[in-house]
Amino acid sequence: MANGLRTYVEGLVYRGRPPGSDQPGAWHVEIGRSVDIAGVGRTLLPSLTLTPAQALAAGYTLAGLIEGLNIEAVAAADAARAEADKARAAGEALTRQRDAAREGLAQAVAERDGLRARLAALSAAPAVSDGTAFSAGTADATLSRR
Repeated sequence: MANGLRTYVEGLVYRGRPPGSDQPGAWHVEIGRSVDIAGVGRTLLPSLTLTPAQALAAGYTLAGLIEGLNIEAVAAADAARAEADKARAAGEALTRQRDAAREGLAQAVAERDGLRARLAALSAAPAVSDGTAFSAGTADATLSRR
């Protein structure tokens, strides 16, 4: 058993005329239709193409259709703008994380280089001895003076 016929504007075609033509612009509306069928679900039916007179009789004015398109277009643009803003913010956050990681790496490299330089300086310095010798040959290591 079928119930719940739904209709929606599926398409709007406007055909303009060249400048100087004595013919007015033409337009038609395509009405999409679907119906819910028990046990089957929503089923699409063939679209209906309405002439301007048929569209007006069905309550579809050209001005109303264009207003609806504008509302949908603005909503889609707003949604796209919000998504772009979100993506931009995520990209900026990643850039800040990258920059912080680079700074941390630069600090680690500078610290490493400083330690290398210090080690090189210590390795190049002459050995200083106070004359103390160490002997560890037995279980009780002894310290002796030469």
